[in-house]
Amino acid sequence: MRTKKIVIFVANRGFALTNSRERIIKEFINMGWRVVVATSKDHHSTKLIELGAEFEEVNFNRGGLSIGKDLKALFDLIKIYMKHKPSLIHHFHAKPILFGTIATFFHNKAKIVNTVTGLGHSFIKGGFLKRVSSLGYKLLLSKADRTIFQNRDDYKMFLDKKWVFDNNSSLIISSGVDIEKYSPLAKNNSKINVIMVGRLLWQKGVKEYIEASKILKDTHPNVTFNLAGEFDDIHPDAVDKRYVYDAQEKSIINYLGFVDMEQVLKETDILVLPSYREGVPRTILEASACAIPVVTTNAPGCKEAVLNNETGYLVPIKNSELLAESILKLLNSSRLRQEFGNRGRQFIEKNFDISEITKQHFHVYKKINAL
Repeated sequence: MRTKKIVIFVANRGFALTNSRERIIKEFINMGWRVVVATSKDHHSTKLIELGAEFEEVNFNRGGLSIGKDLKALFDLIKIYMKHKPSLIHHFHAKPILFGTIATFFHNKAKIVNTVTGLGHSFIKGGFLKRVSSLGYKLLLSKADRTIFQNRDDYKMFLDKKWVFDNNSSLIISSGVDIEKYSPLAKNNSKINVIMVGRLLWQKGVKEYIEASKILKDTHPNVTFNLAGEFDDIHPDAVDKRYVYDAQEKSIINYLGFVDMEQVLKETDILVLPSYREGVPRTILEASACAIPVVTTNAPGCKEAVLNNETGYLVPIKNSELLAESILKLLNSSRLRQEFGNRGRQFIEKNFDISEITKQHFHVYKKINAL
């Protein structure tokens, strides 16, 4: 009996694998591979097991640098790679990429793929963390067989800095969206519902969204401004819970906590994401697939997902007033909401269908002789 090939996917949260890479995992399982996922243990990891993947627990400290926790994550990866002896390892996010690549020195027979999903807190804030991350990327990305980028800005920056080169990198814009699962539905809302969905970090633009909601609430009291997403207490950029709860108590926003995107979009008329930087935000893709117009920023990643003045509006980061103005244009015109929404659906079908994005990933795996 022929031994099954093994692929290991490594991410800092199980959500990153269930929400974005489920189709790739299923494809490997259908091909007869053993799939191992190495990530944190939560309800998302349970879903990965239900898909047919094997689970290995690795906890990446997302609160900055911690010698003890970071070394433990590194040693856990070394043990996992030596235990399973995979043919292919695919890392997502900064710490899995950096620690995972080091761990492959102890099992150097695997093909290595890294996906830079976005540059996040360390690059937005700058300082010591950015210098450490930059050094890690400079030294370690050359050890991978292929590094994938999800937006053009990140890709260009890494090429310019010579951290990667044309012959060992690829651009696959976004993780894609299931255009059958996320599709347009008729709205019967008596009130207009606006929503922002994302982890509650300052860099996601929570402050700007609440400020814009406050500006508009005075003139549009019948509009509901929803805020959805989980607090991330260990993250250095975590939003203060009191700030959100105060805004809710003042009836500026309606805080929903964690939501099922498929369900919440059925009741949504406008999606807002004032983020400072992204890979390519999945929430925008899902909303556009449902023919919902979007207001976001002209930041890296965000601007890949919206055609300005066609499927939504792009505004500068950290500008609550212009954010409010763009939301107001959509609030005042049901015709504009419908036109932007319909064009958004067409844009997603053409560029972000998850079936095509999955094919692009397998083209990369084939190109490095990993299959």
